Amino acid sequence: MMLNFPWIDFHTHRVTQSEADMKEIVSVHPGRWREAEFYTLGFHPWWTNERLSAAEVEMLTDHWKNKAGCIAIGECGLDRLKGPEMEIQEDIFAQHIKLSSELQAPLIIHCVRAFDRLIQLKRASASSNCVVHGFVRHKILAKQLLDNGILLSVAPRYSMSLVMEEKLRYVPLDRVFLETDSDYSISIKERYRIFAQLRAMKTEMLQEQLFQNTINFFHKKWPHLIG
Repeated sequence: MMLNFPWIDFHTHRVTQSEADMKEIVSVHPGRWREAEFYTLGFHPWWTNERLSAAEVEMLTDHWKNKAGCIAIGECGLDRLKGPEMEIQEDIFAQHIKLSSELQAPLIIHCVRAFDRLIQLKRASASSNCVVHGFVRHKILAKQLLDNGILLSVAPRYSMSLVMEEKLRYVPLDRVFLETDSDYSISIKERYRIFAQLRAMKTEMLQEQLFQNTINFFHKKWPHLIG
């Protein structure tokens, strides 16, 4: 009997709540709250200009420990194109890494042109599950991240470069997630179909694999339900 696995939008910034067979994981930044069944909470480098205060760290801790819907810390990270100077960004990111490691909470990472430092910081102190969301770079960098225990979330689309297609064919199926992020022009279901076609597999098999990936990544905070 074929089980019905939900479509997982691993990283999004809106709540559609329009389809019962979809599970959206909403990225929330303090001060930009959205009500969601499942959410991740962190201080995005675009909107955070100072080291986190003790109260802000405690707020993240409280959500992780006491809110069933809070299933990861982040998104947080490094961006060489936007946000405060890199020294401040690295300090803030290090605070997120330290907290996620202490709590053994998964970490959702935003990274733009700073993958060298991301890998160094991960090697130095990160011990929890972590993923770079919105990954658009090439196969070689994908392998470097995967080799350092950093998983990838991607957003397949109709028209992709050969570099993008090569990367999507390369990424191991048990170490990848699919997302819409802030691009709602293509639904998560369509992104599944695009990716499945690229990998020459049935969409239903991809649904099952990504559902299992989601359980493995979020471990005890994800409800182990198949609907």
